[in-house]
Amino acid sequence: MLSDLRESGCLSGDSLITMADTGSEIPIRDLVGKSNFAIWAVNAQTFKMERAIVSNAFCNGSKPVYQLKTQLGRSLKATANHKFLTIQGWERLDEIQIGDRIAIPLQIHCQELQTVCDDIANFVTKDIYWDKVEAINLLAEEMVYDLTVPSLSNFVANGFYVHNSIEQDADLVINLYRDEYYNPDTPDRGVAEIIISKHRNGPVGTVKLLFEPRLTKFENMASSRS
Repeated sequence: MLSDLRESGCLSGDSLITMADTGSEIPIRDLVGKSNFAIWAVNAQTFKMERAIVSNAFCNGSKPVYQLKTQLGRSLKATANHKFLTIQGWERLDEIQIGDRIAIPLQIHCQELQTVCDDIANFVTKDIYWDKVEAINLLAEEMVYDLTVPSLSNFVANGFYVHNSIEQDADLVINLYRDEYYNPDTPDRGVAEIIISKHRNGPVGTVKLLFEPRLTKFENMASSRS
């Protein structure tokens, strides 16, 4: 389903989003329907914090959430599939383990870090401090939300770098369907459907091709049957 492309994880409505231009923190639920406002994000290539523009803020329904807590006392509620920046790269919350190191903005937490961390220099990369995960607990189901940040694909929420919705990254969505995989007696054995489900600047539709499983090869039906 196309909705699965948008479901790259969500945050609880009380998650605070830091505004880049004013420094104010606004609950993500209060941003729904708004766009073209600036937030903070991290450049995954340089590990520097940058100003970025949000193109969409939306509610994604009611889902179970987990609360992640760190050594510094930071916490955030998110769905199991929401991605956080770890030392190993972007990882879903349900892939993160206790003791893993997770990215928080160094500039936002600079004073706090200096008062509680003796080993701060060992876990700093440019504008990132790698905080340690101390707990991940399942909570109740609640309404969840997300943002789309086209340029850097992430944003700061509750003092964490978190990934954004991936739906806006998909200009063209192609699904492959073979009926014989599900129905061995189908009359369409050997036929694969190429389903163009979304294209912002063009049409959608379905194209049928012959599929050669031994070669993992698609062939034009008209020329192959002539």
